Amino acid sequence: MPASVVQVVESDPGTSSTATSVVMATTVGGNSIVVYTASNFVNVSAVTDTQGNSYSLTDTVGTDQQLKRWVANNIVGGANTVSAIWDSATGIRPILAAEIGGVTASPNDGHAGQAQATPTLTTDATTTGTFSNTVQPGLLEALSVRVFQGPPNAGTGFTDLGTKWAISIGSARYESKALSTTGSQAATFTSTNNGLTLTAGGAFKEYVAAASFAPPRRSIPSAFFRM
Repeated sequence: MPASVVQVVESDPGTSSTATSVVMATTVGGNSIVVYTASNFVNVSAVTDTQGNSYSLTDTVGTDQQLKRWVANNIVGGANTVSAIWDSATGIRPILAAEIGGVTASPNDGHAGQAQATPTLTTDATTTGTFSNTVQPGLLEALSVRVFQGPPNAGTGFTDLGTKWAISIGSARYESKALSTTGSQAATFTSTNNGLTLTAGGAFKEYVAAASFAPPRRSIPSAFFRM
């Protein structure tokens, strides 16, 4: 199976608390989960889930308003609730969790993120910034949030996975793209108006089964069968 985004769940409650949780559909053991969180002057300190998977922080983008990207690989599988923890109660506590399937047990293959104060409205000018991947085929996924404004559009060549987080921090766009090359990569979006934009994303290595070859069959001379 090609590397792909299997499912996406998100929540943006807009009410004050110290945690936000999302319930995922049944996950598959060995897949990965990538989580995005956003905050406004209140730090997100951890991401956990009910399977006991370990989440590593790959990117922190921004200062007062922040976007963070977290990844858990080779997950346990099964029912799962993912939670993000803020250091204090806040009304801005959105979370997005995506299951990534068809990947290797150690699939991380580069990532990047950046804040752009006023990205131009030029096509694909909003970007994660560049990083290098080492393996193909693979999958690039990314999220971009327009702080306190409407979402950007998906980048050229990317699959639009929808608008997220419409209540508190501003609206975000999630997207993915199959990778067939190695080297310099970047996720791109197109902003529809100027203002602070936070973008992060990364690549996953696709699992490719080893090819199997049947041994050649020997040809038996017809004379062998003569009586």
